[in-house]
Amino acid sequence: MLSFQVVKGAAVVLITGLLCAGLALPSHHAPESAVPLLVNPEQQPVAADPAQRTKPLQELMRERLIKRVSLDKGVDPNTPLKDTIEFFSDRYDLKIEIDAGRFRAVGVERIEHTPVRLPALFHIRLATLLRMTAKQVNGVCLTAAGKVIIVPDKDKIVSEFLANGYTPLPPSSQDEEAQSKVFALMSKAYRDSLRALRSGSGSGTFEFYIQGPNEKEPQLTHGANFTLHFDHKRYYVDLRYQKHTAGAVRQIFIHDNSAAFASTFGKRAHEAEVFETGIDSSYSAFPRDPSRVAKPRIDVDKWIANAGDDIRVEELPEGGFTVHVQKGDVHESCTALARFGYNLSTWKVEVEGRPDYAQQEQATWKKAGYVWHRSSAEELRKTANGRARSVLRFTDFQANVAISPKLFHLAALELPVGAGILDRRENAEPRWHRYQAIPDSGSRRFFDMEAELEGLPGP
Repeated sequence: MLSFQVVKGAAVVLITGLLCAGLALPSHHAPESAVPLLVNPEQQPVAADPAQRTKPLQELMRERLIKRVSLDKGVDPNTPLKDTIEFFSDRYDLKIEIDAGRFRAVGVERIEHTPVRLPALFHIRLATLLRMTAKQVNGVCLTAAGKVIIVPDKDKIVSEFLANGYTPLPPSSQDEEAQSKVFALMSKAYRDSLRALRSGSGSGTFEFYIQGPNEKEPQLTHGANFTLHFDHKRYYVDLRYQKHTAGAVRQIFIHDNSAAFASTFGKRAHEAEVFETGIDSSYSAFPRDPSRVAKPRIDVDKWIANAGDDIRVEELPEGGFTVHVQKGDVHESCTALARFGYNLSTWKVEVEGRPDYAQQEQATWKKAGYVWHRSSAEELRKTANGRARSVLRFTDFQANVAISPKLFHLAALELPVGAGILDRRENAEPRWHRYQAIPDSGSRRFFDMEAELEGLPGP
């Protein structure tokens, strides 16, 4: 059997959907001068969102100050306090003042020029960021009337402000600075691995198991040796099966940034399967987009941005951390080990009261030169309907190697002359093409594989 399909879009995508929430708002900055202690309610700004206008101003301020933010690059050493505060005011659309007069009263001249610094900080409360900054100049942050003011950390001064309507910033959550340290390590590892690994070439094995609710043992449904080449989002993967539920002995998948192509070899002469948005796992045993199997599985930055407040960091004796996040009845955890460059080695989701449900992944990492890549990955999904488990292992892998352009021509599908090609791309009527060999020199005149396909004759 030999069959072929062309599908617009990426093949085999299985990516956890994660939404990223950020805080980067218009700018406003107030001068750093001494301010009156008394708060005039008539001067309080009105909330921009009509739904929030009924909330007291201090409640709105508290909501803003407990928002989680990240400072990817930190603040450079010897940065004047004034510049740092201006940056925070602009970035977080927050009125921040320095009470320079009261600092002078306690013997601190030119407080606005006092140098401060901050490390890279991830997913910490805005209040914690401001508190860490003020602490470096022996100051404390207080809030009232829609603004934050930095005053000397002197009991008499602070008491005077509190007596006149100012309040301390919301407290930091448990282990917040430790969380930021861990998140910084995880984020750097994620970004480095994702950006440094541009292309790759390797081979290995892939297995997929299913266990029904009444079955005692998992059943192997797909087992294959694979060869993979990818260059950014382009990929070529050749699967040679030991076992395949559809009876195929071999499949080739290619994506060249124009469309996804698949050829299948088996017992029947010709057959084709068509998918409008990608080649799903019922057609291809491969776990997801082949151009990403050696790269980080989880978007760590988005995961951190949505972690919430109920976070616990566990330091591991072997070197590394496990981060636990609770969201209602959902418990999510991930582990970053030092020996894997703080790339994620485990990720797990469980639901309280649902012992029949779990989703998890375990991965190992290796270095190819200076580049980290995933060398194995095992995924498990458990529901009331049973379990599905996949295991992928690289036996060899080379990072950032030149990938032959010949892998991204129709000839790489290894179709015999005269084989039918069923074209079922999105927004187009299905139609057949008849494959004919195109010399390598002739293929070069086509912009991509789609153009090559459209140059073929009909059936």
